[in-house]
Amino acid sequence: MEDVRVEPAPASLNRRLRAIPREQRPVRPLFQPRWIGALAAIPLVVITFALLQPDEPSASEIAKARQELAIAFAYLDKAGAVTGREIEQTVGHTMADAVTGSVNRTIKLQNEVLKEIKA
Repeated sequence: MEDVRVEPAPASLNRRLRAIPREQRPVRPLFQPRWIGALAAIPLVVITFALLQPDEPSASEIAKARQELAIAFAYLDKAGAVTGREIEQTVGHTMADAVTGSVNRTIKLQNEVLKEIKA
């Protein structure tokens, strides 16, 4: 094997070997069906974004929105006050019943104990 030496390939053979991948590659034109669809979609996207841009609200629209917001906050304030009163009444009555009930039981128990002591 030591007697075998590497021979360089001639330049013309090297050029032909390097040209093979270029010859085998299919030519893809720009206007293939998939590219035509993509190119047609670009103006559609641009027009859609242009149409969807929000317009600046007028002064009357801003005033109307502020008025509606004030009404909404007033309603929420009133609803919160009513709900607060209902909770306060419910919890207040429940707490009062719990306290008076335990006091009444204690007084009754003490009265019974006193009656037994006197008897």
